[in-house]
Amino acid sequence: MLLVNCKKTEPVIFNTNETKEQANDSINSFIRTIDGFEYTKLGISCKNNNLQEVKDLIAKGANINIAKKDEIY
Repeated sequence: MLLVNCKKTEPVIFNTNETKEQANDSINSFIRTIDGFEYTKLGISCKNNNLQEVKDLIAKGANINIAKKDEIY
């Protein structure tokens, strides 16, 4: 998977069965990239220098303490 541009995400809308914690779990889930590492959406946005996306994800509750997962972390 080659990440060239990040699409602007839509605002998080909670349905009646979804809690804020469940939505944050999906924001903080890891995605495997072509370099073999796993990043959160926030990590990918940081890696691609997409400041607006970083701000949006933090505003939506993305965990700033996790961004990348590899064999060490």
